[in-house]
Amino acid sequence: MPSTLRKVSRWLRRKFPTTTPVRIRVVPNLPGMYGLCHVTNERAIIRLSKTSEHMMAETLLEEWAHVLRHECPVPYEGEDAHDPVFWSILARITKEYRGE
Repeated sequence: MPSTLRKVSRWLRRKFPTTTPVRIRVVPNLPGMYGLCHVTNERAIIRLSKTSEHMMAETLLEEWAHVLRHECPVPYEGEDAHDPVFWSILARITKEYRGE
């Protein structure tokens, strides 16, 4: 895992801990996407396409938000994993990451 990604991963684990164990993997290519998150009640696996360190770090923030959204007791709105609660979680993480 690239050093920037390791730093972001440690930062997320410290600032936005999950109750679900999370594994992060960099893979050569995810066709048509930068990242993918699979969450069950036992674990979460985040896969990131090997791109620039900046893009992988930004993608990791979004995929981490999916894990936190999964743990949230508020039910999803519709079928979309990108509901308003998800966007609120991602905004909170992103603002903290960027120091805003």
